[in-house]
Amino acid sequence: MKLNISLFASKDLIKIFGALLLVVSILFTSNYLVYKNSLASVYSQVSENNKLLVKNMIRSFDESFKDINDVMYSIQMLPYNTWKSPNDGTVDLNEANRMYKDIGKLTTSFDYIEEVVVFHKYSNLAITAVGTIAMDELFRQQYNHKTYNSDFWKSFAGSPHPLMVFPAQMYSKIGAVANTQHNLLVVLGSNLLSDQNVLVLLNMDRLMQHIYQAAMMQGTSLIVLDQDQSVILNTEAKWDIVEALKDLNVSKNIETTWKKKDFEYTLSKSDYNEFTYIIKAPYKFANMKSVTDTNRLIIVIAIVCAVLLSALLSYYLFKSVRSIILQIGGRDQGGANFRNIVTGIMQIQQENESHKAQMHFIRAEMRKSAFLHMLQNDSPSEEAELRLEPYNADIFLGKNFILAALHLLPGPNSEPSRGDITSEIQEGLQERLGRTVVFQLTNRRYLAMIGLQQPSDRDHALRQLSSYVKLAQAGVCKDYTLVIAVSRLYPSLTANCHKAYQELADCFIYRNIHSEDPVIDYHAIRFTWKVYFPLNEIERASSCLVSGNEAECMRIIDDILIGNLRRHIHYHQLVPVVKTIFYYLIKQLEMSGIAAKEILALELEFNQKLESAYHYEATRDALLHAIRVIMDKTKRDHKNKLNPAYVANYIENNYMDNLHLDHMAEITGTSAKYFSNYFKKNFHINFVEYLNTVRLTHAKDLLKNTEMSVAEIGEKTGYSNASTFTSTFRKYWGGSPSEYRKQC
Repeated sequence: MKLNISLFASKDLIKIFGALLLVVSILFTSNYLVYKNSLASVYSQVSENNKLLVKNMIRSFDESFKDINDVMYSIQMLPYNTWKSPNDGTVDLNEANRMYKDIGKLTTSFDYIEEVVVFHKYSNLAITAVGTIAMDELFRQQYNHKTYNSDFWKSFAGSPHPLMVFPAQMYSKIGAVANTQHNLLVVLGSNLLSDQNVLVLLNMDRLMQHIYQAAMMQGTSLIVLDQDQSVILNTEAKWDIVEALKDLNVSKNIETTWKKKDFEYTLSKSDYNEFTYIIKAPYKFANMKSVTDTNRLIIVIAIVCAVLLSALLSYYLFKSVRSIILQIGGRDQGGANFRNIVTGIMQIQQENESHKAQMHFIRAEMRKSAFLHMLQNDSPSEEAELRLEPYNADIFLGKNFILAALHLLPGPNSEPSRGDITSEIQEGLQERLGRTVVFQLTNRRYLAMIGLQQPSDRDHALRQLSSYVKLAQAGVCKDYTLVIAVSRLYPSLTANCHKAYQELADCFIYRNIHSEDPVIDYHAIRFTWKVYFPLNEIERASSCLVSGNEAECMRIIDDILIGNLRRHIHYHQLVPVVKTIFYYLIKQLEMSGIAAKEILALELEFNQKLESAYHYEATRDALLHAIRVIMDKTKRDHKNKLNPAYVANYIENNYMDNLHLDHMAEITGTSAKYFSNYFKKNFHINFVEYLNTVRLTHAKDLLKNTEMSVAEIGEKTGYSNASTFTSTFRKYWGGSPSEYRKQC
């Protein structure tokens, strides 16, 4: 390399060299001060810093367990009925699938959580953050341990218990090629509030990285004891724990320090979970003289090297400074790649935004869990109010509030499952009402907390909700019917949340089936008990269905529904009437020998339609569909004359003739005795009583709706004379035909 002598006369070169020499002088001065103040003094400062670091580690440990406890509570408060029958562990796999997805969302930001296992004491199914699996298979293949196996956890979780922490142990993962070992700390959540047990497995390596153990001074160790003074974590395998516990009084709730040999032991207790932390740290150096000599030599070598580097860097930096502008955004030979630097900064910013979004999601889930828990308790505990207190400013957005429930009822073209549209609903309501926060309850049910300043604002809010329904039906709620229930106005107190929530349930139960307003105001509910429930008409509709007279059957049902419509009854009062009609009609399928599987499928379909029926027309359509299905299924069975549907149909069409056992036996191709036994077995009544019931049902209709005489009606319904008709009528209905006509 050939040096250019003229460079050394340049002012810029001298400035660069002077700046680097100044840096060297500062480094020399600082090193000299370190040396002069002795290593013992420096070590004292390091030791104090190490104590602060250990305290921060303990605080991080406590914060980690707080986060784990909150995650467990959130999982137990998820509104899913996964185990439909707690006594035998029957599982709703759809609910289980939804639960594991929410578990994954709740735990994704905690890298030290190895796995979360949710299970029930009566079921072998385990729900994890990645799916569902059998408990036995999970702890045999992935988390194998001689003591802590699936039988141990199910047995331990079978009785009520508080939150428990088990010592860190090595668990094996059995693979196809070789087994791997994982050091895991297991936390079993409390099952005092929920019958679902939550098991959290913590990866100790990642947990210690999370609490920054590597920053501790070399030689520092840590022991963690639980509330019962059992060891759950020890970072030094050779540490004599028994000896340490003898010298430290772990029963007192104070910080204790004790020195022995070259180490200082410190005992500290957590304010959060009563865990005990014992820290072992060195308090003096060994071989102080050799360390001092080595430090002096390092200072001398550092100064000499720094001066030489200053001279060399001055020469090379002089050329580089000229082209530094050209290097921004590009890369010159021997220059820095500033584009990569900018890209790295942008990547860090994106990661920060991602972490912020995750923390925002977790906070929203915690707020939702605390709020829903408050809604479901009529007398909230102090603990529940404390859990909700950090989120009060996010939930109570005014001096007063109203609670609104938004239900999306599926239509003929709607999808069976609906994605989460919480943000879209909240944005639409905030446009019209301002202070609103929305929570998702289930797949198609949402709650809106609407803050109001003045009581008079409630009427304005109702009008805005009505306008929102029209807009949502054309947009975010397309193909669904949106119904909104609104509670009364309440002051913004946590104790009022449950009252408002109960009123929303009453709105849907006591809504008027005649009203077509999609907004149900609790103030507008009017209670009534005038239900029209004519069992004899329902029986007649069933008989018409058997005889194949679908039009007459539907006419009778329309009369019953319209009769209730005029009485302005509530939805919950109409449901049992409609279900009774349905079950009277569906009896014909059972009598026709239709397979039970087909009958159950029809019942399930009808109940789903009825649940989604908001108006009278939808209820009628559900019944009409059921009638057509029953008609279609019974027609296929009429080819065989000896079946209940054919017999009932024949009697319904020929009751006015002289029917007797011999005649029916001839029609069905059997003997009189055989037909009599067959009839009683299938109809649970003898032939004569059934025939009289059919005849008298038609006679009552004629008495009520015609001016025919009693004798004419008796003859028209199959009785040989008026005397027989009158005596039979009195026997079955408790009065004469004339008396019945007067009552009508």
